[in-house]
Amino acid sequence: MESELVAQSQANWRAYKRWADSVSEWCMNDFAVADFEISHAYHGSHENRLYDVRRDYLRGFDLTTDVVHDPNGLPQWSPSARRTKASMVRRVEGYFSLRREDE
Repeated sequence: MESELVAQSQANWRAYKRWADSVSEWCMNDFAVADFEISHAYHGSHENRLYDVRRDYLRGFDLTTDVVHDPNGLPQWSPSARRTKASMVRRVEGYFSLRREDE
């Protein structure tokens, strides 16, 4: 995870680290492990989920400037990202419709 975020940008890594540190502080480092088996639903092949493609789609993404939160706290593209990185925004918005998870 760290290497992928750092590869995108140092700013993304710092933003993620601040968030992760706040979660750790919030739960006072009191993590637990559940001792049971979990079943995962199949979501199609790795290739059809386009995991490798999304890295290219996010090239140039900066978490600190490209995302803002609406009044309900939901993330959305910032006006500057829509204006200056319109092609990236379109690629990311179309990403989920391109995934073929049921094949």
